[in-house]
Amino acid sequence: MAGFVASQAGNAVNQAIGKSTESVSSSPGAQINWVDFNYPPLVRIVHYDPGELPSFLSGMVRLFHLSFALSVLACFLNLVDTIVIVSSTDAPAKWMLQSALHLFLVPVAALATFYSGYRGFAEPDSSLACRFKVAQPLLGLFYFFMGILPFGCAHGLAEFGSVADHTGGKGSSFWTFAIICESTLFLLNSALACVNVIRASRFDSFAAGAAGRF
Repeated sequence: MAGFVASQAGNAVNQAIGKSTESVSSSPGAQINWVDFNYPPLVRIVHYDPGELPSFLSGMVRLFHLSFALSVLACFLNLVDTIVIVSSTDAPAKWMLQSALHLFLVPVAALATFYSGYRGFAEPDSSLACRFKVAQPLLGLFYFFMGILPFGCAHGLAEFGSVADHTGGKGSSFWTFAIICESTLFLLNSALACVNVIRASRFDSFAAGAAGRF
């Protein structure tokens, strides 16, 4: 089962970035073995080692990775929170299914975006870098909505007004805590996505300026 999930996730990442993770860079300066699959832990469908990056690139890529890690954490927390909420209130059971789907789909999209940026700037590959600069703001907008709106299993800030509807008017301290934690993670990730897009654009400008001087 784990192997099947890993295979499907790997295929999804390949399709999202438009390039096989098994392809080898032909760039003269490439020193990274992209076929040394070591990430994410246990799944191992892409290569990631920040220690291989030059200092002027490592900080930016670490932020790309942090956004992916926050996505996984927020979606995992959402599943746990949703299971508890559905079990202890009259919230719809379908929220658990929605949350489980989010736990697969959102991290896969976040991984594809992170990998596009990581490899796009490290290799370098302009098409992957471009895909990152398109996908990252879209994910950032999605994270913002997840942190604000109360649709389905998403426990955004606006859900404070509907907690009483599912608890017989009594409210729920756990649900309140879940909303605060999840909305904080998603809104933080939304802000981080903006930072990543800005840094990626500035890095491009710096690279173009440096190339023009030689």
